[in-house]
Amino acid sequence: MGFWSRVKLILSNAFKQIADFIMPVIKLFLQSYGKILATIAFDAVRNVASAYAGAPDGEKREQAFKEIRSQLDVRKIEVRDSAINLAIEMAITKLKDMQ
Repeated sequence: MGFWSRVKLILSNAFKQIADFIMPVIKLFLQSYGKILATIAFDAVRNVASAYAGAPDGEKREQAFKEIRSQLDVRKIEVRDSAINLAIEMAITKLKDMQ
């Protein structure tokens, strides 16, 4: 096997591992409630960041989680805590990128 064939094999395996890792995230946000969760999470994180400026990150995260859960409950949308936590992380990243 030549050099480029080995490089291609290594890269294809690496991309497959990455794809396998992120596929559940993609599937989550492609479901019917994914866009709603993403929007609610972004709004909650933005509001909490403003209202709790200077507060510890853990406190802000906890408050954002409560706000998101409350909004989802109002809409009768059931999601796992892990999905909410992931949405919070994604919202934080998006908010930081916007600054």
